[in-house]
Amino acid sequence: MGKRFRLLGITTIVVFTMLCGKSTDQLAALAKTGDDPSRILLPLMMRYNFSPGEVSGRVIDAANGRGLAGVSLCSSPEECIVTNPDGSYTAITFPGDRELTASLTGYYPVIKPVYVIGADTVELNYALSSNISGGNIELRAVFTWDSTPFWPPDQVENDLDAHLWLDTILPVHIFYDNRGDCTTYPNACLETDFRRGFGPETLAIRQLEPDTIYYFGILNYNQGANGVPHIKDSGAHVDVYDASGVVASYDAASSQGNGNFWYIFTYSYSSQQGSWVLTPKNCIAYYNSDIQSIISHCP
Repeated sequence: MGKRFRLLGITTIVVFTMLCGKSTDQLAALAKTGDDPSRILLPLMMRYNFSPGEVSGRVIDAANGRGLAGVSLCSSPEECIVTNPDGSYTAITFPGDRELTASLTGYYPVIKPVYVIGADTVELNYALSSNISGGNIELRAVFTWDSTPFWPPDQVENDLDAHLWLDTILPVHIFYDNRGDCTTYPNACLETDFRRGFGPETLAIRQLEPDTIYYFGILNYNQGANGVPHIKDSGAHVDVYDASGVVASYDAASSQGNGNFWYIFTYSYSSQQGSWVLTPKNCIAYYNSDIQSIISHCP
């Protein structure tokens, strides 16, 4: 295992607050005479646990779902560890709000916030996208969600699914039952598919087809089953990459509407701008294999 973050000592802060100029006996006397209790501040002791906390998890290649070895995870330039051969890691660090950056040569770095609890362990996983260059991939959408594998009480799979439609002369719907093809038409594919939490599920477009509108969204496959949360509460998050890195990020928690499908964005060519444009939708609707039905329920 790589180097761990520096350990901190345990500190306990004890604070006593009393009404200025009053002894304990005087405070008791005020209470008996019915004086305004809001004026009485009794001795107060507060304990804060400043022992170190742990952050642990796994770093995964977004394009194939395999663990990545040798990834640096840093809370500062001086506080870094390196992932194990299977992509796992454990970091010991200060309690409180932190940011950990995962970086590896050939991949775009990912920064995530985490709240570290003293003497406790927090799970934090990453999905890294390899660098994009013209000719290998034009656009990649990396989707992650809550890492719980099964939802109690019935142990229902935590299964969210990425969907991509191509509205063109030869329409295509890419999802888990039709993963597309990134070597020939439609030159778009589902690179990874996971059914039991976190993911990543990743959709890639290798070559942009002319006169085509791309529609992207996420289905909460088992929503409605006992214990399965609404897609807004699933922790679903999407990062969209092109050759420059992350060009857009979306969270289901900020979406509007009701249903089991999160319609996230479209990607199409704008003749006015002379370039391909990503248009956010961030709308919740009920899933239908016909994207036009979903569009009709979203502005």
